Amino acid sequence: MRVVKKEMDRYGCDVTIIRDISSESDYDPVTGTTPQNIEEYPCRGILFDLTLQSNGDGYKHNTLISQGDKQLFIQPPEDDGWYQDNEATTIIPNKDSIRIGDKLYKVITFKQINPSTQDSVLFECYVRE
Repeated sequence: MRVVKKEMDRYGCDVTIIRDISSESDYDPVTGTTPQNIEEYPCRGILFDLTLQSNGDGYKHNTLISQGDKQLFIQPPEDDGWYQDNEATTIIPNKDSIRIGDKLYKVITFKQINPSTQDSVLFECYVRE
């Protein structure tokens, strides 16, 4: 955890996880709409470009990787010994979004890296603009 925190402080950028928590029960029959209700989770992350092995093709067959996708490592929230409802303990692919600066990315895949099987040391995502 110390190594991840040190590298995120040194090379990372501010990242916001955006989760849509709207539900069908929020549906307004008068207007015929469901208001969008989102939660934002600020954190730190490092963004990398992905290189396709296909040397120039727009996508790699039988994978989730497409041209322009990026790899994002996120520092998970620190465990302070208390359960926090307002922390992002996982990221939901195809539902959550990531905002970095003025760009919005869709989460394609999510993986937790937790060598001790207790707490995640790092979150790894593939994101698409």
